[in-house]
Formats: sequence, structure tokens, C-alpha cells
Amino acid sequence: MLKNISGIYESSRKFPYEQYLITSFPFFAILFMNGFNISFYSLFLLAPFITVMAGLFMYNTICDAPQDPEFKNPITRGDVSKKTVKLSMWACVVLSIFLVLLLYKSYVSDLIFILYLFLSFTYSGLRLRFKETILGPPVASFLLFCAAPLLLLVEFSYFNNSAILLLLGLFIVYLGHEIKHTIIEYDMDKSANCQTFAVVIGKKNSTIIEYLTLIIGFVLILMSINLIVTSSIITIVFSLLTLIAIISTILYGYKNNYDITKDTFYNDLPYITTKILYIGYACLILNIPELIIFFIIWILFTDKYL
Repeated sequence: MLKNISGIYESSRKFPYEQYLITSFPFFAILFMNGFNISFYSLFLLAPFITVMAGLFMYNTICDAPQDPEFKNPITRGDVSKKTVKLSMWACVVLSIFLVLLLYKSYVSDLIFILYLFLSFTYSGLRLRFKETILGPPVASFLLFCAAPLLLLVEFSYFNNSAILLLLGLFIVYLGHEIKHTIIEYDMDKSANCQTFAVVIGKKNSTIIEYLTLIIGFVLILMSINLIVTSSIITIVFSLLTLIAIISTILYGYKNNYDITKDTFYNDLPYITTKILYIGYACLILNIPELIIFFIIWILFTDKYL
């Protein structure tokens, strides 16, 4: 019994997905600043994404089982049966649909969630398997980092320039993040004849495209911040952080002849900086003291980066 529970938990990957759903934080702040009734209970709007991500990561575990090594997949290792994971997956998906119908009042939100489900299943399977095509990075960027904020804005029918620029900036930055994953897994994917982004475009070209997405994404995020945060000092500090992050990762790529084979501090730095930007942005909008901002950022990075 305990082995089954452990296997189901492992197949759900990174539950409860706070590292993805944290991108909604600045959008809650923007809505609050503009007079919407945002309270602690508003966080329940993220509940459908917690359950659906659990189900769809389980689906990914099922689809990857035939080719995954034992250390990577609890089904391959025999810790849990495919049938058990599949039943758990459908329970999570059905629960997420129920939660969307219960919590979201906009029909547009419901339609976007249906699209989300379709893209999630086709990302891992249903014969399309976007994760093994050139479309993998944009689909993953939307599913993991941008769908929840988009649904939030649609539900409240609020799209100002700051929110739109921030959402686009996050999508483009995390597009680069997902491209980076295909670069790191280039050799394994090529040997398995998976036509991922890096395999199709080439390793060096993909690395250059990742850098371009970082530059464009950061510009959009800084434009969004500049529309709301009036302090020129804050703008300068955020701009310097992004400049340091971009230069560091480009120099690291150049030094290694754009042959990136693993995550390091230098190629993670732009994404660490992105998190600092949007969490700091939200805290500034909500007028949270600087010391609290520091501790929030510290706690969020402790498990992964320190």
C-alpha cells in the first residue's frame, strides 16, 4: 500500500507545483491594485491546476514508461502498476474539471481549460506527443507557467498593458527555459530519434534562440514593471540584474562552444532572475516591506538553488 502511494506521488512529479503556479502571484497583485476583490480565498482559483498537473504528469509517466530507465520511472521500476497510475490520473483530471466548473464563472475560462487539457494530453501522448517535436517548448511554457495567470485574467476580465506585457514576457522567457531542456537532452533525444527543438534546429542555433528569448522576454517584463513601479532606482536595479544574468549565461555558452550538457548556476541564472523580478514586482505592488521581499525570495530558492 505504502509502495503504491509512494509510486503515485513520484509519478505526479513536483507536487503541489508551487514552482510553476508562483507565476500567478504578480497577477493577483495587479488585480488587487486595480480594485478587484482579491483575498486569501482567491488562491483556490489555482486548485484546478494543482489537480490537473498531478494527473497530466502521471499521464506523462505512463507514456514514458516503455523507454524510461528504472531510476527515472516508478512504473518501469515496478513500484506501482500502470493501471493504478492511470486510475489516479483520471481521478485527478475529473476533479480538476469539477473544480473549474465550481470556481470559474466565465465560459471563456472553461474553453481555455478544455484547450489546456487537450494540449496537456497531446504533449505527452495521443500520438501527437508534442514534447518530441519542435512545438514542445512553446506548449510546455504555456502549460506550466502561463495558463494559470491567463485564466486568472480571463476570469476577472482584466487585461491592462502591464498584465499583457508581463504575461508575454513570462511566456517568452520560459520558452527559452524549455528550449534549454531540449539542448541539455540533445544527445539522448538524437539517439532515440526524437525530433525535439534542439535536434531539429541544431544545438548551437537553439542556444542562440534561447538567448534571444531571454533578451526579448526580459525587455517585456521590465516594460511591465516600469508601467507600475515609479521608482527609478528599482527599475535600474532590476535592469542591472537582468543584464548580469544575460551576459553571464551568454559568456558561459560561448566558453563552452554552446555545448550545454547540464544545468549549472550560470545557465540557471536568467530564470532565477526572472523569479526575483516577478516576485519582487508583486511585493512592490502590494507595498510589502523590503525585508519580507528578501525572505520570500530566499525561501523560494532554498530548495533548488542554494
